[in-house]
Formats: sequence, C-alpha cells, structure tokens
Amino acid sequence: MAGGTELAGVIGTWFAVSLALIALFGIVTPILLIRRARSEGHIALSKIEDGSNEIVHSGIKIPFLPVIARTIHAPDLQAPPKLAGQVLGRNDNTINRNASGTSWVMFLGF
Repeated sequence: MAGGTELAGVIGTWFAVSLALIALFGIVTPILLIRRARSEGHIALSKIEDGSNEIVHSGIKIPFLPVIARTIHAPDLQAPPKLAGQVLGRNDNTINRNASGTSWVMFLGF
C-alpha cells in the first residue's frame, strides 16, 4: 500500500489540476469573451440591423453578456453575377417620347 505522504501528493496534484481547470473555464474564458464582445468589430456587427439574419447570423446569446460567435455571410463581389437563363433586354415602349425632336435644346437653355 502507498504511504501517507505519497497519497497526499497524488491527492494534492489532482486538486491542483482541478483548480487549474476551474480557473481556465470559470475565470479566463469569461474574461476573454467579455474582451472580445467589447472590441470594435463586435460593436460594428451589433449595429447592423439585419432582421432576417441573412448576412450577419444571430450567434450565441448568453444571459448578461453580449451576443458572441456571430458569423458573416457576405456575397462574393469580386466576380460578376452569373445570370443563368435570364435574358437582359431593353423595352423601348416605356420611354415617353415628345412630339418635338428639339426638346433637348430647351433642356440646355435652362
């Protein structure tokens, strides 16, 4: 059987490990979350009014803390959109044509 000092050493080691884990999850994590919630980027995300949550997703809501873990799904604006099956055209019938062909001269006169 193990001696009393060896048993006290093992118990003390596991007690120190449990205190370290409690400190890590119970103290350090909330401090990091609060610091991140007060950052400029998070404040800017919270000012965006996206009611349908299409661009800025709602994230995780924790009581007494700002919303965390928001994700942004913005469209890719580097390439032009792909218009599959759509034909772009012009409808000249909607243009209101004046009887006079010199109406642009009157516009320049003002």
